[in-house]
Amino acid sequence: MMALGRSYREGPPQYGHRRARRLPTYLDMLPKLELLIVRGGEPVWADLLGARDRYVPGGEELVAEPESLELRVRQEEIELKLSVWQEGYDTVREVEVSFPHPVPNDTPVRLNIRMIPGQGNPRIEVKPEDPFVFGGRRVYLDWRRAKDSGFTKQEALDQVPRTNPPLEPRLASLTAWRGGLWGYDYAWEGSVGVINRALSNFEQLRASRLLPLLQKVQDALRQNDLDYVNRKIPEHATAVSSEGQLHPDASEREVLAKLTQTLDRAISQSQYEEIHPISLRILGSCSAATPRLKKVLRHCLAWPGTIEQHHLWALGSCLRAPDDIRAFAEAMTRNLANKRPKAPNDWMRAMCRILQYRDRATENLDSALCTTLSQQCLAFMNAQVADGAAKYLYRHASLCIVYLLRRRRFDDSYMDPESQLARQIKQTFRKAIREFRAGHLRAIGGFVDLPHVTQMMIDYIDRRGRGRLVGLAPS
Repeated sequence: MMALGRSYREGPPQYGHRRARRLPTYLDMLPKLELLIVRGGEPVWADLLGARDRYVPGGEELVAEPESLELRVRQEEIELKLSVWQEGYDTVREVEVSFPHPVPNDTPVRLNIRMIPGQGNPRIEVKPEDPFVFGGRRVYLDWRRAKDSGFTKQEALDQVPRTNPPLEPRLASLTAWRGGLWGYDYAWEGSVGVINRALSNFEQLRASRLLPLLQKVQDALRQNDLDYVNRKIPEHATAVSSEGQLHPDASEREVLAKLTQTLDRAISQSQYEEIHPISLRILGSCSAATPRLKKVLRHCLAWPGTIEQHHLWALGSCLRAPDDIRAFAEAMTRNLANKRPKAPNDWMRAMCRILQYRDRATENLDSALCTTLSQQCLAFMNAQVADGAAKYLYRHASLCIVYLLRRRRFDDSYMDPESQLARQIKQTFRKAIREFRAGHLRAIGGFVDLPHVTQMMIDYIDRRGRGRLVGLAPS
């Protein structure tokens, strides 16, 4: 086989030359190879061959040691499980090796991969810097001998315990946007019709006359997807997603753009001062990122004493930059530290949304700040449990604590399960479970099986969490 760009006349001499020296005379293809690892507290599939040219000389064993993975084995591990997927196979194969004693410290490791191109059948060995750290045990997976787990890649991913909960982004619902039949006898026109009516009257009406129309827009944008309401799907979905996008099948994108641009202009114009609060709420429901909105929100962060409920609605859904999120978190700690904090439930609801929607939300929240927030939220939880009512304040306080565990993606040492704070939080969670089962704790309707979801929260604190916190997402 010849390299591209060379003349066909070069082929036979090259073939003869390589054959005379008993070198491979053809190319073969490497299959994709992925290893299940935990990075930043989240299980992911790591590509072991990366950007390597997948066409290599045939018949020769490939030996590779990828350098970009930066893997390590955690201190105190007593076993290591390798889960590998190879292109061409539906399920994952795995091997598990136990150590005679716990790993004494965090240990960097590298991978040694051997395989025959075309055939696959890789052999992957984990090699620690200290050859004695595994107690003399070799850790490797031989594809031909490894156990077939029976799990697909996604199923295998779901089996891995997590140190922090996954993101819970709000999805875009086509039904909530366009409308349709909701139930047996109720037809909903959808957000787009309500928005068009408001926009068609925007220039003609005074602010006071616009207010009821815009309130209907806000109500429409808050309408949940019917399948979510009826618990047929776990994902929260409204007309506009938490990324400010419509459903891929929605063609009326210019309507959403016109709405956000119109309201973005209005919040900076004095003649529309009366509709500034509802405009901010609508922009929040659209998870907008318009220029004047950003300016308003940053002014709020600079002067947190000016923050009202409508600002919190927009802050929770629209903040994206890690520096802005840190400023909000710092303002929240100052507010909650007051003897009579202002709207604590709304502040915590906004923080919940930020943590649930934004992948980098905790990047600039140092662990000390996350600890302070968790302590403050715990105080509100304790008060609710003592009153025998797990209301919205309990819901948002508990969610803040658990989603702040996403700080572990950037600082793996955050909230050690045996720390005093972790023990106190778990104690409150367990008390809530006992009180609920005994009938001494009333829960709001938004909870789905409070004991089950609360135990999930405990598991996340203990670094063995699984599953989505469905039913506790802010409404």
